[in-house]
Amino acid sequence: NYVCAAGTGSFIEEQAKRLGVGLSQFSDMAMGAKAPFTSDRCTVYMERDLSELLGEGWSREALAASVLNSVRDNYMAKVVNKSPLGDYIVFQGATARNRALVAAFEQLLGRPIHVSPWCHLTGALGAALLCLEAAAEKSAAEQQEGTAFSMGGDSLKTAEEVCDRCVNRCLLTVVSRGETITGWGMKCG
Repeated sequence: NYVCAAGTGSFIEEQAKRLGVGLSQFSDMAMGAKAPFTSDRCTVYMERDLSELLGEGWSREALAASVLNSVRDNYMAKVVNKSPLGDYIVFQGATARNRALVAAFEQLLGRPIHVSPWCHLTGALGAALLCLEAAAEKSAAEQQEGTAFSMGGDSLKTAEEVCDRCVNRCLLTVVSRGETITGWGMKCG
């Protein structure tokens, strides 16, 4: 996987817990701290480097800054790579709520990074807009036949079911795509 930037928000959260702080405190700690070098290759190597730095006695502030710089550098190297950046940069996703990470990008790029107050919802909003567009293309008769819709050429069918495997009686959302069936909403694990 050449784009090894997945899970960076979870990685930041794990490292905050490791340092015994919450996410907002982690961001505050990292702000303005001098960061020792850690790998930007993937979170496995980043975590290895952080363990070594922790053993060497680096401050929690320095380690927090190092985590954010590694995440930033990983994104720039693996996702952006050599692609040109536009003039107006928008940071999307819940990780954009980390002010110190935004500052790390701004420091590297030398320009402002724009973050919406709804940055954590942008992916869901985009998916909802795609569904609205797909639904608008269907005739009224097709929409009344059931909750089937198409995305990317694949026909999807949704339904709700109550699970009867235990007393919790979880309300499940079931999505069928061809022979593949996926469900959400099970509270039992």
